[in-house]
Amino acid sequence: MGDDPRIGAHAPLFAGSSARPGGPGLRACGPCTTPPTPVGAWLLRTAVAALLAACTSTQTRYPEQQLPAPDAGPTLPDRVDAAVPLDTGASGTDVGESPDGALCQGPATVPARWWDEAVVYEVFVRSFQDSDGDGIGDLQGLISRLDYLNDGDPNTTTDLGVDALWLMPLHPSPSYHGYDVTDYRDVNPEYGTLADFDALVAAANARGMKVVLDLVLNHTSDKHPWFVKGKRGGAEPTADWYVFRDDAPAGWGRPWEPAAKVWHALGDRFYYALFWEGMPDLNVATPAVAAELRDIGRFWADRGAAGFRLDAARYLVETGGGAGQADQPATHTFWRELRAAMGEDVLLLGEVWTTLSTSLTYAASDELQLIFDFDRQDAVRNSLRLGSAAALGSALCAALRAGSDLAAGGGEGRPLFATFVGNHDLDRLATDVRTEAGRHVALALLLTLPGVPVLYYGDELGLDNGTHGGDEAKRLPMRWDGGPGAGFTAASSAWAEDTADPSVPGVAAQLADPDSLLAFTRRLLALRRASPALRRGSTARLTVPGAPGVLLFERRSGDETVLVAANLDDAASPELLLPRAPTAPRVELGSAPLTLDASGVRLGPLGPHEVVILR
Repeated sequence: MGDDPRIGAHAPLFAGSSARPGGPGLRACGPCTTPPTPVGAWLLRTAVAALLAACTSTQTRYPEQQLPAPDAGPTLPDRVDAAVPLDTGASGTDVGESPDGALCQGPATVPARWWDEAVVYEVFVRSFQDSDGDGIGDLQGLISRLDYLNDGDPNTTTDLGVDALWLMPLHPSPSYHGYDVTDYRDVNPEYGTLADFDALVAAANARGMKVVLDLVLNHTSDKHPWFVKGKRGGAEPTADWYVFRDDAPAGWGRPWEPAAKVWHALGDRFYYALFWEGMPDLNVATPAVAAELRDIGRFWADRGAAGFRLDAARYLVETGGGAGQADQPATHTFWRELRAAMGEDVLLLGEVWTTLSTSLTYAASDELQLIFDFDRQDAVRNSLRLGSAAALGSALCAALRAGSDLAAGGGEGRPLFATFVGNHDLDRLATDVRTEAGRHVALALLLTLPGVPVLYYGDELGLDNGTHGGDEAKRLPMRWDGGPGAGFTAASSAWAEDTADPSVPGVAAQLADPDSLLAFTRRLLALRRASPALRRGSTARLTVPGAPGVLLFERRSGDETVLVAANLDDAASPELLLPRAPTAPRVELGSAPLTLDASGVRLGPLGPHEVVILR
């Protein structure tokens, strides 16, 4: 969303972060203050980690490429190589520790659609690149920077190599963020024209990238002609396109803020606007509205949009106050009808910002193809904050159970979740996770755990929040170089001043630094491209006795096995005795020692916030 009143009402994870709305489990867990003594700190971290785990558990281009092979590690003895293979069928449930060390496991996916193995990059066009010197990013500016995202050549190493761009709203809007639309069939003139959009799609497609649009169908701007005319009532054609009534009923509020006002006065009548009075909700229960919204989807798909990120997907239809304001059967009906209208090759990615159990109801085989895994995002940040893998392990097992249940029910072998560690509504990853090593862990987990990863622009650089108020601080101009305007604009000033940490280098400096966060991210992306196991393999969370800060998991596809050990603690881990490991493992990432003795394969100790990948 835009400047969303859902955000900012909860306790920070590290420093100034925003927890998710609508998630009663984690919200109830509350913040924690670290005691001054090391023993007290450990006890509190352990207790809070267990509490967070309990909360989370209730919710919760590529030809195969060969990376330059590091030196091979020790060859494993037959007894280790013969560990029970991961079941890639429907038995992946959390049943306690299995004989082969798996705490929970989930099936492989079978790629069928363009997004199944993709990495998506979220772009705020206004902040990415200005091409005409007005201080505002635009579509031609984005086109000029596509080679940074994917240059179309798998043999180069200076691009990220992402597969799709998710563009925050492009439509005309009175707000900087665009989530209050005034014309669904045009481009904001500050960004360009429909012809510019066509050129973007062509240029992106030529490089092997798809374009996904943010589509805001729950509400419009109060300046949209539909509302301007419809609020007059009477015989106006759009009089029933919004929700009007003669009184403001009691018992209504925002699901995440029950005391908030959602019925707003309009003369002697009231209209319903869930997020704020400038965004009146559409009455999707009116057949003409539903038909018009489907036509809008077809309009953009016909112009080359490969999918849509669906904003506020839970809230389309209201049947009453409280529980009746979200997740209604008619909402699910609308999404199924939109899916049928778009066809199977157009991605519908739902922002269903709530618990895992509820969001999964939108992931039926005939509804939304992907939903965001908010529980896992919460758990990554909470686990880094607490130095414990408990919350993240619980969220991972819940996601794996969901995939296993789908397979057991005869469902498609498809990914269910878009995964992320940052987006435009959350405080920047670098604001919550104050060390670069911690950001390494977050980005490594994003790109090695199962799901379709979504990377927020600038997170690969370590950009943090600026000092602006509200959500604008999370959406500042991209930092390309150290020159005037940071390479973003030739204007004397950008649409928003870059008040983020000035010590964070831009793209040019980080491209020249092999130890930069950008270089680390590009290496992870290259490893993912080269690894069928990371893109689509089965997953098992493995036991690590005596190392509560370490998340250990295996990805497997065919004869390829990848083992990932992530130390979420800011202290070194103990040495790990691996319950299973790849044959003749080589270290793809990390520097922890790998040894072989009579008891098996040992890894570590892992350094503070270190990630090791064995392949």
